[in-house]
Amino acid sequence: MILPKTLYEILPYTYMSIGVAEIGYFKSYLTTSSGLLFFFAGALIWILRSNYRRFDDFRLFDSKSKLGLYELKPFLLILLGVMFYTWFGSNLTSSFATLTVLVGIYIVFLRAIKRSRQLKFG
Repeated sequence: MILPKTLYEILPYTYMSIGVAEIGYFKSYLTTSSGLLFFFAGALIWILRSNYRRFDDFRLFDSKSKLGLYELKPFLLILLGVMFYTWFGSNLTSSFATLTVLVGIYIVFLRAIKRSRQLKFG
Protein backbone atom coordinates (compact mmCIF):
# COMPACT_ATOMS: atom_id res chain seq x y z
CA MET A 1 0.00 0.00 0.00
CA ILE A 2 1.47 3.31 -1.07
CA LEU A 3 0.41 6.43 0.79
CA PRO A 4 0.08 9.82 -0.89
CA LYS A 5 3.15 12.00 -0.34
CA THR A 6 1.34 14.58 1.80
CA LEU A 7 -0.03 11.93 4.13
CA TYR A 8 3.33 10.14 4.24
CA GLU A 9 5.19 13.33 5.22
CA ILE A 10 2.87 14.29 8.09
CA LEU A 11 2.68 10.83 9.71
CA PRO A 12 5.45 11.38 12.31
CA TYR A 13 3.97 14.73 13.31
CA THR A 14 0.53 13.12 13.56
CA TYR A 15 1.85 10.35 15.82
CA MET A 16 3.65 12.86 18.04
CA SER A 17 0.57 15.11 18.18
CA ILE A 18 -1.65 12.19 19.18
CA GLY A 19 0.83 11.27 21.89
CA VAL A 20 1.03 14.83 23.23
CA ALA A 21 -2.76 15.19 23.16
CA GLU A 22 -3.19 11.90 24.96
CA ILE A 23 -0.64 12.81 27.63
CA GLY A 24 -1.93 16.36 28.01
CA TYR A 25 -5.66 15.70 28.03
CA PHE A 26 -5.99 12.52 30.07
CA LYS A 27 -4.27 12.27 33.41
CA SER A 28 -3.87 8.55 34.05
CA TYR A 29 -0.96 6.18 33.89
CA LEU A 30 -2.47 4.05 31.14
CA THR A 31 -3.16 6.95 28.77
CA THR A 32 0.21 8.53 29.58
CA SER A 33 2.03 5.32 28.70
CA SER A 34 0.00 5.00 25.49
CA GLY A 35 0.79 8.62 24.65
CA LEU A 36 4.49 7.95 25.28
CA LEU A 37 4.37 5.08 22.80
CA PHE A 38 2.69 7.24 20.16
CA PHE A 39 5.12 10.09 20.75
CA PHE A 40 8.25 7.93 20.57
CA ALA A 41 6.96 6.13 17.47
CA GLY A 42 6.60 9.49 15.71
CA ALA A 43 9.99 10.69 16.98
CA LEU A 44 11.70 7.50 15.79
CA ILE A 45 10.10 7.81 12.35
CA TRP A 46 11.20 11.46 12.16
CA ILE A 47 14.78 10.55 13.17
CA LEU A 48 15.01 7.67 10.70
CA ARG A 49 13.71 9.79 7.82
CA SER A 50 15.96 12.69 8.76
CA ASN A 51 19.05 10.50 8.86
CA TYR A 52 18.14 8.85 5.57
CA ARG A 53 17.79 12.26 3.89
CA ARG A 54 21.10 13.65 5.16
CA PHE A 55 23.58 14.91 2.61
CA ASP A 56 26.74 14.46 4.65
CA ASP A 57 28.32 11.09 5.39
CA PHE A 58 26.94 10.79 8.94
CA ARG A 59 24.41 8.05 9.56
CA LEU A 60 22.82 7.31 12.92
CA PHE A 61 23.08 3.54 12.84
CA ASP A 62 26.65 3.20 11.56
CA SER A 63 29.00 1.22 13.74
CA LYS A 64 30.99 4.41 14.44
CA SER A 65 28.10 6.59 15.65
CA LYS A 66 26.75 6.43 19.17
CA LEU A 67 24.63 9.56 19.10
CA GLY A 68 21.14 8.16 19.65
CA LEU A 69 20.57 10.36 22.69
CA TYR A 70 21.68 13.39 20.69
CA GLU A 71 18.99 12.66 18.12
CA LEU A 72 16.33 12.16 20.79
CA LYS A 73 17.21 15.32 22.76
CA PRO A 74 14.62 17.72 21.27
CA PHE A 75 11.88 15.12 21.52
CA LEU A 76 12.78 14.39 25.13
CA LEU A 77 12.60 18.12 25.87
CA ILE A 78 9.16 18.39 24.31
CA LEU A 79 7.98 15.33 26.19
CA LEU A 80 9.43 16.57 29.48
CA GLY A 81 7.61 19.88 29.09
CA VAL A 82 4.29 18.21 28.32
CA MET A 83 4.68 15.81 31.25
CA PHE A 84 5.52 18.65 33.65
CA TYR A 85 2.56 20.69 32.44
CA THR A 86 0.16 17.76 32.75
CA TRP A 87 1.27 16.24 36.02
CA PHE A 88 2.47 19.34 37.94
CA GLY A 89 0.21 22.22 36.94
CA SER A 90 1.59 25.03 39.12
CA ASN A 91 2.70 28.44 37.80
CA LEU A 92 6.41 27.69 38.18
CA THR A 93 6.23 24.36 36.41
CA SER A 94 3.98 25.78 33.69
CA SER A 95 6.59 28.35 32.71
CA PHE A 96 9.34 25.71 32.86
CA ALA A 97 7.19 23.36 30.77
CA THR A 98 6.51 26.04 28.17
CA LEU A 99 10.20 26.90 27.93
CA THR A 100 11.32 23.30 27.49
CA VAL A 101 8.68 22.62 24.84
CA LEU A 102 9.68 25.75 22.91
CA VAL A 103 13.40 24.86 23.08
CA GLY A 104 12.63 21.33 21.86
CA ILE A 105 10.54 22.61 18.95
CA TYR A 106 13.27 25.12 18.09
CA ILE A 107 15.92 22.37 17.97
CA VAL A 108 13.70 20.17 15.77
CA PHE A 109 13.09 23.13 13.46
CA LEU A 110 16.82 23.89 13.21
CA ARG A 111 17.67 20.28 12.45
CA ALA A 112 14.96 20.05 9.80
CA ILE A 113 16.31 23.16 8.09
CA LYS A 114 19.93 22.07 8.36
CA ARG A 115 19.22 18.64 6.91
CA SER A 116 16.99 19.79 4.08
CA ARG A 117 18.27 20.19 0.59
CA GLN A 118 20.50 23.25 0.37
CA LEU A 119 20.20 25.46 -2.69
CA LYS A 120 23.52 26.47 -4.21
CA PHE A 121 23.80 29.64 -6.21
CA GLY A 122 26.67 30.18 -8.60
